[in-house]
Amino acid sequence: MQKPMFLRVLWVVSDEVSLYGLTALLDLVGSVSQYEVCLDVSAAEKRLQEHSFDVCVLPVERYNTQVGELAGRCGSLLVLTLPTGKNPEDFGQVGHRIAHWMPQQRITLGMLQKVFLGFTEGMHRQSNPAAPGDRAMRILHRVTEREREVLRLLARAQSNQQIARSLGISIHGVKRHVSNLLLKFDCSNRTELALAASQLSVDLAHRPAAVVRTGATGP
Repeated sequence: MQKPMFLRVLWVVSDEVSLYGLTALLDLVGSVSQYEVCLDVSAAEKRLQEHSFDVCVLPVERYNTQVGELAGRCGSLLVLTLPTGKNPEDFGQVGHRIAHWMPQQRITLGMLQKVFLGFTEGMHRQSNPAAPGDRAMRILHRVTEREREVLRLLARAQSNQQIARSLGISIHGVKRHVSNLLLKFDCSNRTELALAASQLSVDLAHRPAAVVRTGATGP
């Protein structure tokens, strides 16, 4: 039987009304063992430098590269809240991988319980990983021929433009393949992706028989 897993949450709010309302909700979320609520992003950045949190939540308009990097460095799942009438697609410039999006005006106890429970279940799976060889094989089964070519060149530190020129495809196509690879390898950036391939002993020079081949090879 798995032991229950509890979350440490850091949350940035926009005003005092949200602050007091949110603390009342977080007190009722069973999967949260500890939380801190800040009105200022700089205070949140300081807390991320000093302490480890499992989840960091902030309004998308308060997000910046610094807080994203700090959250990633300490392994925090990053959750952004959206203003009324906005969608995640409206904020494509956000570089850090986002674990979840929440509507700012519709945050309820039920929503928090569902989202945070999902996070704890994901952490349970990560704390009981499959053998490295099994994980490598599962990933290889999901990598296409073209993705493999992109990964090989990316591991050589080639830029998107260089990869596009080498493979005779568009830069847009390269970006799409890189995005797919980031998802499949569960990485947040290109450096992590190349490192993951190396750790999994992926032979980038030769395509294994297990790799899936798609009908089309471009772009």
